[in-house]
Order: sequence, then C-alpha cells, then structure tokens
Amino acid sequence: MLLRTLPYATAGLVALCSIPAKATDWVDRPITNGSMHVQGDLGYGIGFGARQSELSAPLMTSGTEKGSGFHLGAQLGLPLGFEIGARMGFRIGDAGKITRGDEFGRVYDANTYNAGSDGASNPEFMLRSSIIATKIVEVGSEARFVIPAVTGSSFGMTAGFPLRIRAPGVLRFDTGFYLPAVFNATSDYGFSIPLQLWVQIANFYVGALSGVKIYRQPFERVDVAAGVGAGVTLAGIFDVRMQVLTQRVNDEDRLRATGLGLNVGIMTP
Repeated sequence: MLLRTLPYATAGLVALCSIPAKATDWVDRPITNGSMHVQGDLGYGIGFGARQSELSAPLMTSGTEKGSGFHLGAQLGLPLGFEIGARMGFRIGDAGKITRGDEFGRVYDANTYNAGSDGASNPEFMLRSSIIATKIVEVGSEARFVIPAVTGSSFGMTAGFPLRIRAPGVLRFDTGFYLPAVFNATSDYGFSIPLQLWVQIANFYVGALSGVKIYRQPFERVDVAAGVGAGVTLAGIFDVRMQVLTQRVNDEDRLRATGLGLNVGIMTP
C-alpha cells in the first residue's frame, strides 16, 4: 500500500512546491526586504523642463523642453532588518540631460539629489534599516551616498527616517524626514517630507502623491509636489507601476515641473 501511494504523495508535493509564492500586498510591504530577498526595477520617465535633483540651481530651464531617460535600481535584504541598494539613471539626448527624465522613472521616490546633468547620472548607494516593525507602524533609517562620477559634481548624501502607518490589507500612509546635502563650495542642503496615501484593491493599488521640499537655505525655495500613482502585482513577483507628478504645484509654471513615469519591478517572494 505504501509503495502504491508514494508516487501520488510525491506528485502532490511537487505540485505544491511549484505553486508560486504570492508577494505581499503593496500596502503591507515592509520598509526593508527580507533577508537575502532581491528586488530590482527598470523605469522610464519623461520630464518637462524640471531640474528637481538640484539643491540650488533654478528649477526651470529657459526653454520648453521634453526629455526622457531610464532608471535602473536594485536592493538586497540582509539579516537583522538591513538592506543595501544602488541606482543609476541614463538620459536620452540633450533634452534628457536637461530635464532629468530618468528621475521620473524612479516612481514613488522623489528623494533624488545631486544626480548631475550628464548622459549618465551619478550612481547612488543606499543602506536602510528597520528600527520599529509592527503590522500597524514601521519606522526605519537610511543613508544614501552619491558618488561624484559626473564631471564637476561633488559627493553628496541623504539621511532619512521613513515612516509607514497602515491598516493591514487596506491602506498605507508613507511619510518621513529626509536631509540631503552636497559637499561642494556652497554646501548645499535641503529638507524633504514625502506624503503618500495608498489604497489596496485586490492586487491593484492606487495612491495620492505629495510632499514638501525646502532647498538650500530655509525658505529660499519651497516645492510642493502633487500627483497620482497606480500599480498592479502580477504572477506574485512582478510590479508594474506608473505615476504622473508635478514637483512644484505651487508655481504658475507647474506644467514645466511635471513628469510621467513607468516602472517594472521584480522581486523574490
């Protein structure tokens, strides 16, 4: 009897193991990836005259520009609630350099600084940790380091404290405090508070995007962002995400600080 049932039991075990693991719903995802879990993403963005990555340069270009670029990023979860990551952008033509279209391809993450204005951006490396992790509230800390690979750029870093508050399986509010600085001749710095509210609908998620940035000296320039985002999780490991965002809704030329982004991510469940 045992020998007759063994093939059926083996087949059932194989079938069970072949079922793909379901990714955690967007609103329930933690600040850091699990230990040895990998996440990567490829984004394409279009910017309309924005210079949002500069801490002290004027926001707008002198002419009406539309440029695009690509974003590449990857993160690896480590033990004890840590995560490391890296990202970089590539611009298409002169218009892509001016508008930093690749930065809009970094969907849902407006904390980009000191990326430079060359065909390839300065690479950025990140170390993130989870300080408090519950189903309702999460608090993390992170440090981002920008390597001055672009000619004329300087080393930069951003210290951040992301905060997530959620109703599990339903919605999530993302905010935090970020302090970017560039160690150049003028010692540029800023202050950023992102504001995002996400709603989960089956494997879809939609959200309102906003935030406040103060650049270089207190109240020298204040940017208020506004936009919308949407995404879907497919096959348990893929995310397709998009956004429409203006970095400066408080300006009459807000359309020239606007961009579109489409991003495809893959993760190990």
